[in-house]
Amino acid sequence: DGNFPSEYNYNFIDLLIIDEGGLIPPELAGASLSLAKRAVVIGDTRQIEPIQSLSSQVDIGNLHHAELLPRDYAQDQYDHLKKMGKTVFSGSVMKAAQMLSLYHYDPEMERGMYLYEHRRCYNDIINFCNELCYDEKLIPKRGDAPNNAAFPTIGHLHIDGLCQKANGGSRYNMLEAQTIAKWLSDHRQKLESTYGKNLNEIVCVITPFGN
Repeated sequence: DGNFPSEYNYNFIDLLIIDEGGLIPPELAGASLSLAKRAVVIGDTRQIEPIQSLSSQVDIGNLHHAELLPRDYAQDQYDHLKKMGKTVFSGSVMKAAQMLSLYHYDPEMERGMYLYEHRRCYNDIINFCNELCYDEKLIPKRGDAPNNAAFPTIGHLHIDGLCQKANGGSRYNMLEAQTIAKWLSDHRQKLESTYGKNLNEIVCVITPFGN
């Protein structure tokens, strides 16, 4: 009858589940969290961080304006907020959740419950990540790649490209995109003959930017 509630529905959500929490800035998750009684946050702070558009100086200025950081703050006060995962410049909802978690059964890793078994990538691929940033804690479960693969399981090519901003705020790297397209064009026949499928059913290009 037009009698809309004027207050927020605090504690309206019984259980809020946030996936990919390592990618979500704390200021985006805060509104939803304020409406929930409990939350389960799933994610990985050792993968891609949230894409930020603010500098640390602007972040500090906003904290001053919101009276969340005193004007005569000491550096350790801002560092404490960063450690808690609550700054726009370097935080994420996953970091914030880890600091609040009661679970910490592996003192060598961040707080929270860890999923150690990895079943997505072939062992050679995840072993690279395991040594690079997971302290060899992961347990590969996929197995080895088949022997008839068209190319080695994992490879790398350094491209001296330039990351540029597009209209609308997204980013792109033209030289990198052109190099990948050229490589796919050069090896299309080999890929399609090896796997017996069209190129679009074989190859996936992954990028953090939509543009």
